[in-house]
Amino acid sequence: MPHINGYELAPMLRRALAPRSIRVVAITAWGSAKDREMSRACGFDAHLVKPVVMDAMLTTLGTLLQRDLR
Repeated sequence: MPHINGYELAPMLRRALAPRSIRVVAITAWGSAKDREMSRACGFDAHLVKPVVMDAMLTTLGTLLQRDLR
């Protein structure tokens, strides 16, 4: 993104909207434990590493939807 990164955007979305009204998934080339922890700390619900495998994306989205149904 040209003017802001996802680590800045996720908390802005959480503040602007009801915190649990949206799901935010990081899709990034960075996948270390530190990167995953940073995305969690910034408000992402999940962290996927590029290239994203379709099965991983579907599983992640299914998990997030199941959480919403509880």
